[in-house]
Amino acid sequence: IERPGYRVLRRRRCRRKHIPKRHRVAKEEAMILLHEMFGVTIE
Repeated sequence: IERPGYRVLRRRRCRRKHIPKRHRVAKEEAMILLHEMFGVTIE
């Protein structure tokens, strides 16, 4: 799971730039999203 613009972090020519933490998906946020959208329970 990733947000738009995540690929910029992986691109070689733009490697020096930093993607802010607020733009990245946190582990807890991903777990909540999966639970709400697909009914997945993660332990």
